[in-house]
Amino acid sequence: MMKKINQLLSREFERLLWFIIIILTWFFTGTYVRNKDMYQAGLMGTIEYLEYNDRDETYAGVKFKNTPSVNVLTGLHDSKLSNPNYLKKGDSLYKPMFSNKCYIYRKDSIDNEYKLIDSIKNE
Repeated sequence: MMKKINQLLSREFERLLWFIIIILTWFFTGTYVRNKDMYQAGLMGTIEYLEYNDRDETYAGVKFKNTPSVNVLTGLHDSKLSNPNYLKKGDSLYKPMFSNKCYIYRKDSIDNEYKLIDSIKNE
């Protein structure tokens, strides 16, 4: 009788262990793919609308001029971005492909040209 109970418990434990391994593999694979996609993608445009996430104190997304939808910036996490007034409508973002840096440009009121104001390292 005890032997049957131990066999049942070991099978249940083995199933639970496999379930946990599958969930962890799925989660870490998704995180790796998302980070790799953000690294490989290029980003360029003038900001039309910003979505700020108060809970995480980060920008959840940016809508660029002449684009139909919000671009989710999952890779832009920097201590400078914790201020919701850091990025403004009309600023220009540029992130080269295969780079971890994003450059922020702002239009100068005197020359009416975009000037580099800061760079952010995506991590």
